[in-house]
Amino acid sequence: DDELISRLENQDGVIHASRLVKGSLEIVEKQPTRSIWSMSSWQDGWFEVQDMGSQMVVAAALEGLNELDRGLQQSSNLTIVDYCAGNGGKTLAMISSLSSDAFDKASICIVAHDVDMNRLKQLRGSLPRAGHPFSNVNVSITTELKNVPHLRPTGASNY
Repeated sequence: DDELISRLENQDGVIHASRLVKGSLEIVEKQPTRSIWSMSSWQDGWFEVQDMGSQMVVAAALEGLNELDRGLQQSSNLTIVDYCAGNGGKTLAMISSLSSDAFDKASICIVAHDVDMNRLKQLRGSLPRAGHPFSNVNVSITTELKNVPHLRPTGASNY
């Protein structure tokens, strides 16, 4: 996004689009002069900080979803599990992409799971800053997948 690049360059150096993951940016040639979390662009929900490996996981998942038949995208109930959600960067990236027009009629549930609820607390705080809730995306934050009823196989009492 050209506007985000301009905002960041004014604050913290040279920014360019990543060659590895479409839609991601890299800060190059200069270390930020202050915490990235103190930047107004981050506080206003313009971007999330994420390592390239996590961005690649999200890009691969989205590529698979984008290959779905357009009719299936529009009318499906989709459930996505971020099994090692941690602080929620992958979940937030998925929410951002799945709230787009391509999925506007789908009902999407993203389950953010991690064994450590303290790590998931950051995600809970980040959702409003990132613009959530979206009408078509529901987020469930949990340390116990057995507590998510629609993930339990029919007839299974526990995992």
